[in-house]
Amino acid sequence: MRIATLILVYSTLILIFSSVVTSSPPMQEDTIPFWNTEWSYRQEIQLPISTNDSHAKYQPIDMQIAFDNPCWTKNENETSIRVCCWDGMRWHELDSQIYDLTETQTNRIEKCNLVFLVPEIADGKEKYYIYYDDTEKTIPNYTDHVAIEDAYYFSTPVSDISAEAKYYGIKEDGCCIYGVGQEGELLDRSFSNIIVKQKKNMEKFDLLNADQIVSFAFSYYYGNNEDDESSSDQSFVHKDVFVDGNLMVEFGIISNQIRKIYERQ
Repeated sequence: MRIATLILVYSTLILIFSSVVTSSPPMQEDTIPFWNTEWSYRQEIQLPISTNDSHAKYQPIDMQIAFDNPCWTKNENETSIRVCCWDGMRWHELDSQIYDLTETQTNRIEKCNLVFLVPEIADGKEKYYIYYDDTEKTIPNYTDHVAIEDAYYFSTPVSDISAEAKYYGIKEDGCCIYGVGQEGELLDRSFSNIIVKQKKNMEKFDLLNADQIVSFAFSYYYGNNEDDESSSDQSFVHKDVFVDGNLMVEFGIISNQIRKIYERQ
């Protein structure tokens, strides 16, 4: 029997953003002062959502940026890139994160993906700009809102029934919001590629605090018994963290089915 392999890549953001594209009212760029004259270049950012509604506040924006000029960036943390919002009167520097860098030469990139949050002051009239430079800048000191960690869980919620698993714990501002199973067992079921969404404001992961549980496994039955199942979550293979930033993490877990030998009767 052929082994089926499941590869899942998760991108965790603080919130979910809309894909509706809108444009801001026209404004003469030369009337807006430079945020910081130590930066040489700026480009206006057109958000993919409308911000004239209160629900837009704190929504994450994830978009690709292509630079018109040389952009000094050594890696995801050491970069000249800054995101700023003009409210009509003054500037607000926003926490941001970059990933998927496309280099042109040493310490230069031509494009990247950019993540930031719509600020509280958003009213639909504000303007967004990305600032960058062709020379080295200091590392920005942003708060690390989202964290990922390897963790272990063991519990006996009911007598003679235990749950044991290794998992990725996803935390947002100190609260555990997700547990994503790597390997283990719960109620005689493999824990790989299971996502457990926690209730709000939970500092520690616990199945008793689960709000939703979703499995991303693919399975089929080849017989009439409960054990006659072949599932892509039966055997853990590999894991990896691709992006670990201050606003977003991206990781992958690979699992596959257990090879079984069948005898013809």
